[in-house]
Amino acid sequence: MKTFLLLFLIPFTSAYSQTHLMDSLQNVIRKNGEDTNAVIAYRALAGLSINTDLEKGILYAKKGVELGKKLGFDKGVAGCYLNMSSLFSSLGKQDSAFIYNDLAIQYAKKVGEPGRVGLVYLNRADLMMKVERFKEALIFCDSGRVYAEKAGREDLIARAYANVGNIYYLQNNYRDSQGYYEKAFPLFQKTGHVRMLGIIKNNIGNVHKHLGQYELAVKDFKEALKHAEDAQDKISLPMYYSNLSDVYAEMKNWKEAEKNGDISLKYARSTNNNHQIAFSQLLLSKVYLNTHRYEQSLKAATEALAISEADGNLDQQESATQLLSDTYHKMGRIEDAYVFALKNKTLNDSLNKSRFEADVAKLQTEYETQQKESQILLLEKENQLHQQKLKKNQLIIIGSVLLSLMALASIGLLISRNKARQRTRELEIRTTLASDLHDEVGSSLSSIFLLSQVIKNQQNQDRKEELFETLTRNVKETVDQVRDMVWMVKPDEESQLAQRMERFAYDICNGLEMELDLKLEEVQDLNMEQRRNIYLIFKEAVNNAVKYSGGTLLQVLLKQSGHSIILQVSDNGKGFDPNSPKNGNGLRNMRRRAEELQAKLDIHSSPDQGTMIHLEYHPN
Repeated sequence: MKTFLLLFLIPFTSAYSQTHLMDSLQNVIRKNGEDTNAVIAYRALAGLSINTDLEKGILYAKKGVELGKKLGFDKGVAGCYLNMSSLFSSLGKQDSAFIYNDLAIQYAKKVGEPGRVGLVYLNRADLMMKVERFKEALIFCDSGRVYAEKAGREDLIARAYANVGNIYYLQNNYRDSQGYYEKAFPLFQKTGHVRMLGIIKNNIGNVHKHLGQYELAVKDFKEALKHAEDAQDKISLPMYYSNLSDVYAEMKNWKEAEKNGDISLKYARSTNNNHQIAFSQLLLSKVYLNTHRYEQSLKAATEALAISEADGNLDQQESATQLLSDTYHKMGRIEDAYVFALKNKTLNDSLNKSRFEADVAKLQTEYETQQKESQILLLEKENQLHQQKLKKNQLIIIGSVLLSLMALASIGLLISRNKARQRTRELEIRTTLASDLHDEVGSSLSSIFLLSQVIKNQQNQDRKEELFETLTRNVKETVDQVRDMVWMVKPDEESQLAQRMERFAYDICNGLEMELDLKLEEVQDLNMEQRRNIYLIFKEAVNNAVKYSGGTLLQVLLKQSGHSIILQVSDNGKGFDPNSPKNGNGLRNMRRRAEELQAKLDIHSSPDQGTMIHLEYHPN
């Protein structure tokens, strides 16, 4: 059962107080006519509409922008654009959200208040999280925190830390996530944000739940409930109670799971929160099923299914039909169990199809958007470097090389596009390049742009030089990434797979106390995808060995024997448990790429026994 992680920090008021406040704000507009107070009221109405009527909120924000521009009230215009961006994001129109966030950044900088700029950057990070552009989200969080520190805004600093925690959580990096939540907590305590204390404790509870630390999770969720009660946060209370119920269910403590599930349901009904009502009923149905109270399980799951069908929530429909099928099966009503099992399968297939189509559409959109953003970021970077008269001509040359390499990659795509008989293959290549450009090059260019902005405003010469060295290193890494992508599409004759591997291994081991033993044979007749996956598995294995093994010897073997290709990377380091759930994305990426190749990947390792990664691939 999923738990609730509260990611986006939206102001909360009760339905009564919100309606009363909106009426008061509309009275301000009628009373003051066309002055700055009316712009502030429009901005506030737009913000409150996030919880009620999104379309109406957009109209309020547009009126505020129009009046603010007429009055020359840039601060009000910035606020209206910021709320407009949040409203479009809530509507699922992320392209429009990014456009209005850009305008909010422009006006916030024009106003010149560091706190306001920091707030806009943190909202930009929220948008990046929503579209799963996590590297860029981290960069904007860091920039927002820098501006918040300049303004002395501890509440914004805390929000920056909380957002970083959310980013790591969404990437299953629970340890780092917890660290940033714990940085945010004392700052929210100091600034008196009681509701935020509950949100942070709830999120830490989810971290402990995912790590299997259930007793700690129970403690965290109980503290979250206390803070929510102190803040009279009736919206969050049912979420926290349901999370507490869920962790008790994981502990098989059905009595406490039922008790907290009932409380969650009561609060959800009091706030007319249908989504939460359905979620609470799903939890209770699970409890009843495991305590052999089948009629109650059926009743709870049936209500959850009816609500989720009315709301169009496929995830909850899938959970409800699974519970109904399992309950009917326990009751011996096999025909009914079969009916709901079929419904569950249909919903599961529909969800998988929707997720696949959404992923493909997102990749295509990100590719097109990233092309535009990359060009804008490069132009702004070059302009700022010119204004500061930095004596680093090499960066300009590298920027030109980047453009040339990206143009070559684009030309390669255009050529393959014109071959009608390879259209299916061309789509796969385009999607792959879109993902790589977005994940690697796009985030690096964003980092370059933001660093150049920080350098522009930096007064300390030593710090400026230090930042400039970081900027130079980022540009070099970006060039290497683009070169790798171009090589994967079409390697030149003098840089085949074995030579590429040898160059990478010597570069990464250079200056380290690790002996390198390479036995690399050139392999033949690999297409782009095969070559790419083998090379990336090799890079991941070598990176892990160098960074984490603590060994003194790295051995790499590549050979072609008959119709088989063998890749083996081994070290004499400290080893690890390959089956541990704490392993990061690296091992999962290697296994996924091996599956794409339909190759056999074996990972042999144990504590203090070193590690060996063995890939066996049959291209035919």
